[in-house]
Amino acid sequence: MGTFELVLADATDAGGKSTGKHNVFDEPDGQNDKALKAVFDVLLKSTLCSKIFDVYRKILSYPTAVAPLRDLLEKGLSSAEKKNSKPLELGEFKSSAGAGYESCKELLLLIGFNMDESADGNVTFPLDSDDGLLRCCTALAEVLVELSAAQCQALKEVTSQYLEPLLYLLKNTMYGKVASVDDPLLQRLWTHSSNPAKDFLLTLGFDQVTEGSQKVLCLKWDFEHISLDDVYVAVFVLCAK
Repeated sequence: MGTFELVLADATDAGGKSTGKHNVFDEPDGQNDKALKAVFDVLLKSTLCSKIFDVYRKILSYPTAVAPLRDLLEKGLSSAEKKNSKPLELGEFKSSAGAGYESCKELLLLIGFNMDESADGNVTFPLDSDDGLLRCCTALAEVLVELSAAQCQALKEVTSQYLEPLLYLLKNTMYGKVASVDDPLLQRLWTHSSNPAKDFLLTLGFDQVTEGSQKVLCLKWDFEHISLDDVYVAVFVLCAK
């Protein structure tokens, strides 16, 4: 797993045996993943959810802004947890975020940060603010930072209509199960030409190969290592609405 290592106590989603300690999901079960819903519950139920998703998609247009955003969110969350509203330098973040700064700024203001954009400006997360959205947005940034620039650009175009088949394919791949292109659920992803979900899969390294008499989708053997756990979480959250 990549950076997404939140742990829930015994949150087995798909009926598997308890092993005492579990990752954020034990057996991903698509749109009904109870553990992931619990982690992102505040965000998914927030009246700001759609706005936050829209802003994240704008941020994904500037992939180099994701890492500095993740770092700032983590620092803000740390301050909130320690009940120490320590001002964070804005200049360095603004420079690191580059062209994605305005979108990052929009997100920070949405979830409760205060921003002073004067010459010696800073950004703070007020101690009296609810940190629920901050926790969710930090967790989301932690998985998005694991995606390549091409994957970020492709993911921002994927809509909720592709959520079910994408999670289905990723789940099968994660557990070593063959995914046939003739599966009706996958036809929406692969056999229909020119759709954003297929473009996203191509950036991940998926390709169609023939095994015996069956055409299946699988990751290319020579493709660089990627964390399907992080990809799964990113799709689960950003494509939920």
